[in-house]
Amino acid sequence: MDIRHILCPTDRSEASAHAVDQAVVIAGWHKARTTALHVILHIAAEESSALIIIGVRGCNALDMTLFGSTTNQVVRVATCPVLTRRR
Repeated sequence: MDIRHILCPTDRSEASAHAVDQAVVIAGWHKARTTALHVILHIAAEESSALIIIGVRGCNALDMTLFGSTTNQVVRVATCPVLTRRR
């Protein structure tokens, strides 16, 4: 996979902070740019991001079924691969 730009959405939670840390490490491996921002999926498309890295708090299956989450929405809608990172 050719990764030149990583978008790392954040909601300023602890899980997001861990995802940003992971994005920086992976960007270093690939000599890629990293953008950390509050998630807006159209920005990922505009920036031609090759990968989105997002933190997850670990809701249970019932919570995900009834309410969903930002991470769940990003994984389902994103046009590029999404890596989720739990603490």
